[in-house]
Amino acid sequence: MRWNWNLSIEPTRDHKVYLVVDGFGHNGRIFRETDVETTVTDLMSEQYVAPVRVVAVNPAEHRVEDASEVIAREILRRADLAGHELPSSIKAFVDNYLGADRQLTLRLA
Repeated sequence: MRWNWNLSIEPTRDHKVYLVVDGFGHNGRIFRETDVETTVTDLMSEQYVAPVRVVAVNPAEHRVEDASEVIAREILRRADLAGHELPSSIKAFVDNYLGADRQLTLRLA
């Protein structure tokens, strides 16, 4: 099998493409290409089975970085602001990158 690693989004200097690694247990993993806002909202709306990692790719600069912790912090921030519990599908993802004993944000009245 030959892999096609061409990204569908036209690269620009300040544009990152986010690849979400979604686990399917013994059935393997799938990589989903998206942008940062879609990544966060899709994770929060349980569009993934078992997210493992988020990788940010800047094709124009030939840079790849692990964005999992940044995405986990943004998910936790949004859930805290909305007063919602983390969806079960992403709790393990957030716990893995921020720790299960993370401190929650306190909202002021």
